[in-house]
Amino acid sequence: MAEVSSIVEFKGSVGDLCYYRLNGKKVVRRKSGPSKERILRDPSYTRLKENMSEFGASSHLAKIYRRAMKGDCERFGGSYISGRLTALFKKVCDKGEGRRGRRSFMFSKHGDSITGFEFNKQYYFDSIFCTSGFHLIETGNQPVLQFSGRVNSQKRNIPAEASHFKLKMCICTLSDHEYDFMRGSYFPIEPEQNGVRIYQESPFCELNTGDQTAVEFTCELGEFSKYHDRVSFVSACGIQFFQENGSSFYSLEAGKAMKILRVFSMH
Repeated sequence: MAEVSSIVEFKGSVGDLCYYRLNGKKVVRRKSGPSKERILRDPSYTRLKENMSEFGASSHLAKIYRRAMKGDCERFGGSYISGRLTALFKKVCDKGEGRRGRRSFMFSKHGDSITGFEFNKQYYFDSIFCTSGFHLIETGNQPVLQFSGRVNSQKRNIPAEASHFKLKMCICTLSDHEYDFMRGSYFPIEPEQNGVRIYQESPFCELNTGDQTAVEFTCELGEFSKYHDRVSFVSACGIQFFQENGSSFYSLEAGKAMKILRVFSMH
């Protein structure tokens, strides 16, 4: 690897040389590994092609999910959340049906594979908030999600300067995906119902001086009651703490956590 001193900045590949930035410096190196053409044609790279196909689809699904979450993945999980979500969705593919490299993503059957995922590796949701209720009920023939729990104000992961907190329920839809042999790529079973977001946020909740602070709220899902049974609802709950200053609330980075609580369908 060599450092580039040219006033013209290159980015990408030229011949067998690869130009990029590393720690703020312009560097160049020779390409390593087999060429793309060899990987596609050489039978000895069959397993590599299979892995590339499934990881590519996992990465695409992670991108759909991140877009649907509208910044909450990065807000709670940091800049490396993309790779962690790709690895998470690959677990669903590992349980899918079909040949390796073409296995389906069946969130409707294997949603438990992503349940319990913690977005923040430093602050775990369960270490701060204890969920006591998560129920999908029918109210006037309309589905309603009821959520409740308690936050322990004595936990060490809660900022000492925090006076209030908010809970955020983010529910995103993910359609099952299958491999299309004609296209040579994956496609969603229900594209129009894929990557839709439902959002509900609690008001500012004051942290009690006592041992625990309880909170509960509901999320109406009426317009989603007719969604296909091959579409799953990925429900994630996050908590963030605030410091009250007069009539304003200032968000605190410490103690911020989010977790995938459950994956469910409407049928």
